[in-house]
Amino acid sequence: MKADAREAMSPSELMRGLNREQRLAVETVDGPVLVVAGAGSGKTSVLTRRIAHLILHQGVPLHHLLAITFTNKAAKEMQQRVQQLVGKAASDLWMGTFHSVCVKILRRDGDRLGYDLNFTILDAEDQRTAISQAMLDLHYDPKKFDPAAVHFAISRWKNELRSESSLPVANASKNLAEVVARDVFPIYQRRLFAASSMDFDDLIGLTVRLLHEHEQVRDKYQDKFRYVHIDEYQDTNRAQYELVKLLSGKFQNLCAVGDSDQAIYAWRGADIENMMRFEQDYPEAKVILLENNYRSTQVILDAANALIQNNLRRKDKRLRAVRDGGEPITIASFSDGEAEATYVADSILMHVKDGGQPGDCAVLYRANAQSRVLEEALMKAGIPYTIVGGLTFYDRREIKDVFAYLRVLVNPKDEISLLRIVNTPKRGLGDGAMGKVIDFAHEQNITVLDALGRGRELGLTEKAAEAALEFQQRMLELTLWMEGMTVTEFLAEVLHSTGYREMYAQSRKSEDVQRLENIDELLNVTQSFDRRRGGTVSEFLAEVSLLSDVDKDKGKEQNSVRLMTVHASKGLEFHTVFLVGMEETLFPHVRSMDDDRGIEEERNLCYVAITRAKDKLHLTHCSERSVFGQISLREPSRFLQELPESLVQRVALTNDALYSFVPGDRVAHPQYGQGVVLEVHAGEEGKEVELTVMCHPSVGLKTYPKRYARPAN
Repeated sequence: MKADAREAMSPSELMRGLNREQRLAVETVDGPVLVVAGAGSGKTSVLTRRIAHLILHQGVPLHHLLAITFTNKAAKEMQQRVQQLVGKAASDLWMGTFHSVCVKILRRDGDRLGYDLNFTILDAEDQRTAISQAMLDLHYDPKKFDPAAVHFAISRWKNELRSESSLPVANASKNLAEVVARDVFPIYQRRLFAASSMDFDDLIGLTVRLLHEHEQVRDKYQDKFRYVHIDEYQDTNRAQYELVKLLSGKFQNLCAVGDSDQAIYAWRGADIENMMRFEQDYPEAKVILLENNYRSTQVILDAANALIQNNLRRKDKRLRAVRDGGEPITIASFSDGEAEATYVADSILMHVKDGGQPGDCAVLYRANAQSRVLEEALMKAGIPYTIVGGLTFYDRREIKDVFAYLRVLVNPKDEISLLRIVNTPKRGLGDGAMGKVIDFAHEQNITVLDALGRGRELGLTEKAAEAALEFQQRMLELTLWMEGMTVTEFLAEVLHSTGYREMYAQSRKSEDVQRLENIDELLNVTQSFDRRRGGTVSEFLAEVSLLSDVDKDKGKEQNSVRLMTVHASKGLEFHTVFLVGMEETLFPHVRSMDDDRGIEEERNLCYVAITRAKDKLHLTHCSERSVFGQISLREPSRFLQELPESLVQRVALTNDALYSFVPGDRVAHPQYGQGVVLEVHAGEEGKEVELTVMCHPSVGLKTYPKRYARPAN
């Protein structure tokens, strides 16, 4: 099917606005093509116009085209753009995620593998249930062995296309979940097959198997998809890589678009080698570099280029700015995380005072736990913010769980909080057992916590009664200890005694590692409270409740500062970016520092962060930071040392009392640059000293807090 003639664009119209390399990528349609698309280089425009060019000007029928993306959002955006170029016919294109494309194939031909064509696709909860049932078949107790960790191992093996006979040897001392998973894998798969069901990993793995084993089916889809397009090729795993090779095997008209410098998903199975060996897989391949960047200043791009040159496993390219000018990158050091967060908030206020908007700014961090101190600084400054791709610190599940423990210990009558944590970690006190406990407590007019100590009396099984009594006794012991400890000491004891911290410490899942980091960050919150007030657990809970309740609707405002991990920032752009916590073991992260590959992926991640900034970039680090409730000395990230000094201005914002200024002094500010002091404002009682400074003519007259000024060089 072709687009409506009246909607068709001429070749010159279709190519309008494209640079030479982009036009080449659009017009090179025969044979394998690797488009190395740098950050901000317009790759989506190239992909969509290439598809439109094939339809409108090469006469390729829609049903011979395939385009695969990684997210539904990207697929929808691409579909809309193609539709704008070729008309409504674009809605018939096979364009979607790997999973959605595989579902279409399996719905047509999955019966060749013995599945009903109306097979069921299990959601995450169904998968965990099926894993738990398979574990029970083998007499593994799901309360002792985490079904989610077992499924994590099975999922990884499926993405590596491992069969039951090719599973890696598991070491019980290092990963007990993998030992269980080896046994569970075949049982789980038989259960799914018997129910004609598939999990998400099966959708790709079984499609690969179908195409491998059934030549007639393989020929049909190779004849159908004569032009195959893959976005974000650097993020493909083994199963996805094999699928692409099979679908494009006959005509080899494969257009793979990606950037080895933005490969940041090895932790979920992505293999950068798929992109690195593209020219080995396809010796006739043409490689096209998209190096013109339409987003950032040349200063920012020069910094990104210098940084990424330190990686060895990459497709070489250098980003070039289309825009002129550019301010130096600010590298600011602070005494601690609170000072760092205050700087971020104050800088955003200055940006707004200069006519900007909060929505122009983004704050990026390596780990979710870092958001807490930033959120508090923004709330105190009255700056609206949104957590992108996640919850605010105090809304995260693990933080709510810990506070539920503390609330019950302060108030044993808090039934809602008790029910939240009585079976977390698993203690064999499920809904059935707790239903009996609650009914008994209400009949006897006692607290549910008291009723837990009378399990045998109210008819619980011996095992459940014992677990209930043990939990009750532990909570009563903790209540006795509460009086003689600081809040930090008491919280540490609660986390240890209840087994809550250990539950996440034993897991290797990335989301559980993040939860553990958030729990440990909570110790920094209590430590700050102890240092400032030294109050009771009850007073601490009251303070946090007031703090976390401030401006609950801030996140709903569109014009708000965006807070997010660097991973979540990929594909986004902002006028001003603050990349905080640039310290060794934090960024690069301690979990990635064991080998060169880990460091290179961390450097890719830093490259992604830097290239989110359009106009202004702030990189910050601290000389000490609270970690697990303890003050830890910090070393600046190696990535800061890899940036050329000619591109940066370094500012040490510590001990501002050491400096005093009078009119006529030359000073330097991390955002406004150098200038001459015109006035010194002592301010009212309780207000900090401010300076009025004549900065560079392009900046003009500025008034800002004295603590951000340093003697000019």
